[in-house]
Amino acid sequence: MAAAADGGVARQAELRRAEGNACFRKARLGAAIDCYTEAIALCPGVAVYWVNRGLCHFRRKDWARVEEDSRMALALDDASVKGHYLLGCALLEKEDCALAVKEFEKALDLLKSSNSRDKMAEDIWQVLAKAKYQHWEKHSTQRVWKMQSLRYNVH
Repeated sequence: MAAAADGGVARQAELRRAEGNACFRKARLGAAIDCYTEAIALCPGVAVYWVNRGLCHFRRKDWARVEEDSRMALALDDASVKGHYLLGCALLEKEDCALAVKEFEKALDLLKSSNSRDKMAEDIWQVLAKAKYQHWEKHSTQRVWKMQSLRYNVH
């Protein structure tokens, strides 16, 4: 009887996910978030529900929630390409470029190992390049300031 009940709960969660996907396609992000939240409440151990809700937060540029949901998804499934991508985007927005680069590289490695010709690879390459540039720029600026302060201390 418990197995049948669990199957019913999983079915309900999948229905909520499907409804959330329909709302997402129509850009009804609040409704999609509600649907994914209900799916998570029913089956919190399914990583894709967390990723989907994280994508909604991504569209809303709610970076703290993107980070939170992507970390939950990755705790459940470390092989989630979208989970690593979303976490990388959230970290990049926090200007944690070094960790963002690691997440984007992990996402690309996962895509390569699956031999996927996903359009997402192009998006990941673009944000990876942006993250590496921002990381370089931040450290370059710090080096310039350090050199200038040394120059002034010498004279």
